[in-house]
Amino acid sequence: MTATTNNNKEIDLECDYLIVGAGASTLAFLDTLMTELPDAKIILIDKKAAPGGHWIDSYGYVQLHQPSIVYGIASKQLEGNWLNCMLTQFMLPWNHRANKTEILKYFADFVKENKDQVDFYSDSVYDFEKSDEDTHFFSSVDGSVSYKVKVNVKLIDGSSNENIVPHSK
Repeated sequence: MTATTNNNKEIDLECDYLIVGAGASTLAFLDTLMTELPDAKIILIDKKAAPGGHWIDSYGYVQLHQPSIVYGIASKQLEGNWLNCMLTQFMLPWNHRANKTEILKYFADFVKENKDQVDFYSDSVYDFEKSDEDTHFFSSVDGSVSYKVKVNVKLIDGSSNENIVPHSK
């Protein structure tokens, strides 16, 4: 990824893949992409302040309805170290059901751990109307910063499967 600033105060970026949306399914895709193409340079943008998609808007008491061991990103365990889970929580890993706080930390840690390959732009929105096949645009939610992106391989729109949490409407 390369970044330069031109005279219009629009920041120019370059990457192999531009991914819009940082929800659970998009992050799972990102994990596979990085596994398959370890040299790819990726820009990830999301309109929310942190990765995690609908989990950011969920009620605080919400937790998984399935074991944590079968949820999330293939390369990173959500339930953490099994021995630690058994000794500190007195729980077998397949009984662990992650809560909102654990899930958001898990997704944030995943993005931070991959900062050499992924540049994450939170509080940013992709401009579908202005962008075309060759040039892509996004800006901060407040409009204070604009970005022009040259994408060498592909744009991935992970925002089309966005969940709307009823209380956040």
